[in-house]
Amino acid sequence: MGRALSLLIKPASSLCNMRCSYCFYRDESEHRETASHGIMTRDTAARLIDRAAQYAGGESVHFAFQGGEPTLAGLDFFAEFCAEAVQKCGSQTHFSIQTNGLLLDESWCALLRQYRFLVGLSLDGAPGQHDRHRRLLDGGASAGAVLGAKRLLEEHRIDYNILTVVTEALSGQARDYFSFLLENRVSHVQCIPCLAPLGGGGVDALTPRGYGRFLRELFGEWFAALRAGNYVSVRLFDNVLMMLRGFAPEQCGLYGACRIQFVVEADGSVYPCDFYALDEYRMGSLDEPLEALEQSAAAARFLGGRVENPAICAGCKAFGICRGGCRRERELLHGERGYCPYQEFLYSAYPALRRIADFARMPGEQSGTERESPRETETK
Repeated sequence: MGRALSLLIKPASSLCNMRCSYCFYRDESEHRETASHGIMTRDTAARLIDRAAQYAGGESVHFAFQGGEPTLAGLDFFAEFCAEAVQKCGSQTHFSIQTNGLLLDESWCALLRQYRFLVGLSLDGAPGQHDRHRRLLDGGASAGAVLGAKRLLEEHRIDYNILTVVTEALSGQARDYFSFLLENRVSHVQCIPCLAPLGGGGVDALTPRGYGRFLRELFGEWFAALRAGNYVSVRLFDNVLMMLRGFAPEQCGLYGACRIQFVVEADGSVYPCDFYALDEYRMGSLDEPLEALEQSAAAARFLGGRVENPAICAGCKAFGICRGGCRRERELLHGERGYCPYQEFLYSAYPALRRIADFARMPGEQSGTERESPRETETK
C-alpha cells in the first residue's frame, strides 16, 4: 500500500539568473563539495518519476520545483517531465514551482495552465523594497520583470502565491508592504525570515526584534483589512488559525519536529530538508528506493539532530502553537536571551486570532479548498 508523497526537486541545482544578496541556497550549496550539479538529465528525471510512482502506489504525488531558478532547466524539460509524471503517477499528480518569474512567457504559462501548477512568485513588496536585494546578474533592478510575470500569470488565470523574504530593512515597513499587497490584489502570501548564512554574518539578516515587530505590525494591518472585508491569505496566520481550530498545521516549522522531505538535487542526490541539502545529510541517490533512503544513516542523523528549547519556552503560553519553531530558524528565534519574536506576535495577536477561530471562516474553508503554499523556508 502506497503513501501520499511530496518531493522538492532542484532541476537546475543552484543555478540562477539573478544574484539575490541573501540567497540561502547559494550559501548552502557553497558549503558542499559540489556547489552545482547543473541541469537534471532526462534519465535522472525518469528515474525520479519511477521512484515516486513506486513509493506512492496510487496515492497522491506532489512534485514541487525549486532552485536556484528551476525554469533554467527549460520548457521542454518540464513538458516531458509533467507528461511522464501524469502517465506513471496517475490523476492525483500535482505540480508547483517557485520562480523569480524572469523567464515566464506565453509558452510557459500555457504549460503551467495545462498542468494546473501552483506558482510561487518571489516578490519582496514594492519595487523599492524588492530591488534592495533581488538584483539581476548585471546588477540591474528586477521588480519590473517580476511584476510583469505576475500580470502574465493573472492573464492566464494561473494560481499563484507571492513569497517574500523578510529582511531587517523590510521588517520596519510592514504597513507599506501590506498596502502594496492590497493595491496589487495579492490574495496569497508567504513571508519567510531572512536567515544569516551558515558561516554567520550576512546582508540585512533579520534580527529577533525585527521579526517580532514585523509579525506584530503585519498582523495589525491584516486584521484591519479583514474587518473591512479584504481577506489576504498569510500562510503563518492561516496555520495558526488552523491549529486553534484543532487541526494540524501544513507549515513544516510548526510541527515541533523535523520530518523527511525528499529534496532531490539535479544529479539525483536526495536530502532530508531544503535547509540541510549538505554533504553530511545526503541520504543517498535515486539508485535506491525512497523507502530505503528514509531508513538511511543520514536520515537518522538528521531526525536525531534536535535542538533544546531555551528557558523562555518553558513558561510560554504560546508554545503549543509555535512548538519552538523551525530547527534552521532557531538561531533567529532564540538569538536574544529572554526574548522570542513568536511570543511577542502571538501574545499580542491571540485575542483577535481566538475570536476569528471561534466565529469566522476564511474564504474556501467550508469547501476545503485552502491552497498549500510551496515551501520556501526554503527559498532563494
